[in-house]
Amino acid sequence: MKVEGLDALSGTPVLDIKPYSSKHDYIEDAKAPWWVKHLHDKKERDVDE
Repeated sequence: MKVEGLDALSGTPVLDIKPYSSKHDYIEDAKAPWWVKHLHDKKERDVDE
């Protein structure tokens, strides 16, 4: 694949895979691993402090 006009370093991967987050996406009956909720909860606690 050839990509032009991308603000990235040469050789940087273009594919960006993220875990599902119901806060940003909605997929009926989606399930996420336990660590996704753990990271989300930690982020929320960090913001509150």
